[in-house]
Amino acid sequence: MLMLYSGALFLIITSLLTQSVPESGLEGSPIPNYLLASGLFFSGILLLPAGFYSLQRLNGKPVPPAVLRPVAFWQWVALGVLWASTAALTTWLFSQTNLVWLIPPLYLLGVSLPVLLLVRLGAGGLPLGSRQRAWGVFGIGLVLGPSLATIVEGLIYLLAFLGGVILLVIHPDWMKTIQYLGEQVYNATDLNTLLSVLGPYLINPIATFMLLTVVSVLIPIIEETVKPIGIWLMIGRIQSPPEGFALGVISGAGFALIEGLIASASASQDWGFISAARAGGSLMHILATGLMGWGIASFWKTRRYLRLLATFGAAVLIHGTWNGLAVLTLTGLMRVMLQPEPIEPLGVGMVTLGLSIFIAMICTIFVTLWLFNRRLHPSRSLAEIKREAV
Repeated sequence: MLMLYSGALFLIITSLLTQSVPESGLEGSPIPNYLLASGLFFSGILLLPAGFYSLQRLNGKPVPPAVLRPVAFWQWVALGVLWASTAALTTWLFSQTNLVWLIPPLYLLGVSLPVLLLVRLGAGGLPLGSRQRAWGVFGIGLVLGPSLATIVEGLIYLLAFLGGVILLVIHPDWMKTIQYLGEQVYNATDLNTLLSVLGPYLINPIATFMLLTVVSVLIPIIEETVKPIGIWLMIGRIQSPPEGFALGVISGAGFALIEGLIASASASQDWGFISAARAGGSLMHILATGLMGWGIASFWKTRRYLRLLATFGAAVLIHGTWNGLAVLTLTGLMRVMLQPEPIEPLGVGMVTLGLSIFIAMICTIFVTLWLFNRRLHPSRSLAEIKREAV
């Protein structure tokens, strides 16, 4: 909580300097900083229940069981309409300079509503243990999982940077090309100019292969290992695979929420599109981590290593395919933008294929999450779940 609140305060101070001290060298709109600050503050508030129930446990007071009721159809419709309205209103407010102060609460609602709905879809009606356990796993997924993933991914990027330095030492003539590109990027006045400078390098097959290796293989392996860290830490106390799945859904929701808050803070007039994309990303994270929670709990109960490895492979495959489709779509989009006339057929095909598979994958993941929930506990009452939690 202290880390999150300190980060929020730093962003607010930076934004105030941007507005009040022009010669500070800090340029650009302060809105992204305000949005991210509100997101960090909101995340800190979400850690309060875990701390409260932990204090209750330390004081010897009983902690009630955690139960999530499934979402009724009318609730799906109502909350879905609310989310779509929020996204549309937020997008409009970005164009109204005198109303931007209304954006932060709508931004928080637009990011968190899909996560809440998907948690209820995946964990509704399943055992979660005590409220301390449920909120603790959520808090770990919100803070510790992303922190560990960032550290490990940062080490990978550092190794890539060192590899680039070694290549420059071996091929010093490449430095002239890099300096030339740096000057062109510095002098670029708009996005089209910047794209024309960097685009040919970004769509190069070697660069695309390297990017796919990182985002579709390495990052999924890292994140699917650390996202269920809360389940790993309390593996001996999880009572059943259904509880592992439900706690995995909650842990993935924490990871998806903080990622969505960070990614959506820099959006502007395209906020509605970014919000929809982040909802899809949240769905992917929640299912993958739910599967990992189920696999970890199943392994602990049965000691079947192959089941754990198969579940991990499925989670990595889902995550890697999602990231690979993003690379395919963006690469195709860059090819189209670099050659608008005549239309570049390969780029159009890549964009069309990527978006089509994206839509099919979102529908499949959504149905899989619902079916997994139904399959684990199709007909038990909330009273039975509460008795098991106690």
